[in-house]
Amino acid sequence: MPPAQVPPPTEEMPPPPPKPSPALAVELVLESPQDGSLVPSLTPKLGWKCSVATASYRLQIAADSNFENIITDERELRETTYTIPSEKLSSDRTYYWRVSASSEGATSGWSSCWSFKTPVTPEVTPISFGTIAVSATLDGSPWSGAVSYTMVGPGTISGSSVPQSFSAVDGSYTFIPGSGGPKATLVNITPSETLTLTLGSAISFVMNFEMQVTPGATGTIIVNATLDGEPWSGEISYAVAGPDTTAGASVSQNFSNKLVGTYTLTYNSGGPSGVSLTGITPSQVQTLVPNSTVTFTLNFSRPVVLSPTDVGTIVVNATLDGSSWTPGPGETITYTFTRQGGGAISGSSVPQSFTATTGTWDFTSASGGPSGARLKSISPNITQVLTSGHTITFTLEFTTKGRLFVEATLDGSDWSGELTYHLNGPGTVWLSSDYIPCEWDEQLPGTYSLIGPSGVVPGRLVTVTPSRTQTLSSGGTVTYTLNFISEGFIMVYATFDGGSWSGAVNYTLSGPEIISGTDVPSPFLALIGTYTLTYDSGGPPGAILSGTTPITPSSTQTLHAAGDFLDFTLNFVTPPPGTITVNATLNGSPWSGSVYYSLAGPQLILLVPSVPHTYTAASGSWTCTYNSGGPTGAPGVIVIFDGVTPSATRNLPSGGQITFTLNFHTFGVPPPPQQQ
Repeated sequence: MPPAQVPPPTEEMPPPPPKPSPALAVELVLESPQDGSLVPSLTPKLGWKCSVATASYRLQIAADSNFENIITDERELRETTYTIPSEKLSSDRTYYWRVSASSEGATSGWSSCWSFKTPVTPEVTPISFGTIAVSATLDGSPWSGAVSYTMVGPGTISGSSVPQSFSAVDGSYTFIPGSGGPKATLVNITPSETLTLTLGSAISFVMNFEMQVTPGATGTIIVNATLDGEPWSGEISYAVAGPDTTAGASVSQNFSNKLVGTYTLTYNSGGPSGVSLTGITPSQVQTLVPNSTVTFTLNFSRPVVLSPTDVGTIVVNATLDGSSWTPGPGETITYTFTRQGGGAISGSSVPQSFTATTGTWDFTSASGGPSGARLKSISPNITQVLTSGHTITFTLEFTTKGRLFVEATLDGSDWSGELTYHLNGPGTVWLSSDYIPCEWDEQLPGTYSLIGPSGVVPGRLVTVTPSRTQTLSSGGTVTYTLNFISEGFIMVYATFDGGSWSGAVNYTLSGPEIISGTDVPSPFLALIGTYTLTYDSGGPPGAILSGTTPITPSSTQTLHAAGDFLDFTLNFVTPPPGTITVNATLNGSPWSGSVYYSLAGPQLILLVPSVPHTYTAASGSWTCTYNSGGPTGAPGVIVIFDGVTPSATRNLPSGGQITFTLNFHTFGVPPPPQQQ
């Protein structure tokens, strides 16, 4: 075959580079991917043939057929294949490529120009999933049918029938029953309403129903058949085993007055000629409840013959920390991928190849793998397009390195937002983040401690679960959950005789937490709830709390939501004055006259040296002291001061009245009668 010729210049394609001298005469042919074909990923492998075994190659990839927008220009390639690195190509685009060869100082012209188109491909997302199976029993026997339920965990999963399996990310899931199910009572969820799904594992929720059946209660059983989805009737042998065992020889067939309970349909023979039974719907085992009907449908399908243009190849590989991996002694692996529009393939070894129908295939589940490792991602994508005669490859990438995850809750619900914290790990590992949730993949096993948070937080941090310090095992996952409770703001003010006042005062706020204050004004961060303010002591000297509005707007108020404000105001007033009366007695009878005494208390009083007398005085503690004077006796009579009654020190309440009595008595000759 003559050497490849460079096409002459046209308006659509500019002249190629000048032909080197001397020219290398080679047979240079592009091989794969086929010109104009759809490649399976954004990292396709290009291949070509060359008649000179010792040649090196120059490869160009461009976004246009004129090669003006060059994506890749690789020189001195020694192999006749080249895998395009990631991040070079975009999805759903057409690219053009060509190759030239060089040997012993001579260079060929360019090969012919081929194109390929990239698929519409979702971004590669690291996945970590296991399987959740949901089933049901009725009076201890398996039951299938329509029933709604929800599983709440890292994501929310809803189902509408059982039995059913779901591929889910790892984490803790809580099962919440909905409506539907057999006409019976749901008695429990086993083994527990909350289970933890770990990477590559499987968990199972079982809804257990029970019903009280009246002896002799009956229902109806119907047996139908379909052929390629359309109703079919004719001769067919089957058996329905249960409380009443029934044999059938044709469909459609109704069996009435059958005792309630669980029935199993078994296909024996017959049916449409030359076809196979593909399944029994809705299930081979069903439960008949009183006065109801269950229907078994035997589904037959004609065989589908695929032409060679309808199939391609799917290859499943695995790597461990970047190196190829195959199961060793005691290691297993299982996986499933499904075709959009119908079809599924399962495998239990790697590497493994499958002949598959063309179309879009999704990698849906995987379990097992290298001991002590976890599945990090599926490359190049979890969804790929298989075209006729081509091959796509799913590579399960396992790693022995672990994963750290930090999340948060606020008042028991998931929370995300800006938050500064750190993880101090083994050796010199120091991980920082300003946002929650956050994930660090590919981390060394060892002990990690959560430090923080710092700065603005969404509420009060009450716990870090399961612990601030945890150990990351090989290939494992550690999750830190910061649990916050919402807070609001409480402000305590004071007034004195209607004007603002600040100073020392002792008070207590009682509610979801106890808060003590020693001055005003003072702000407090407080948990959401109802609080009562109690005055303890202090305040303006000599002042008292107002009798009509001691605390405004109320001594009890509710902080309703995060970020709300409450204001409490202690209202002090100058207490209203009271009265102090000073009297005297002589031998137990009232006496008036000149006497000197003192009154010591909150204020200075100018005393009148006689009794009885009444004074206006500030409330508080007062002490009455006798100084001199008082009654005088006749010759031979002695007057003695006996003390102050009821006591020398008394407390005068605001607006109140107290009396001090100075008591005298005589000794000797009885005193003459007191003059009026």
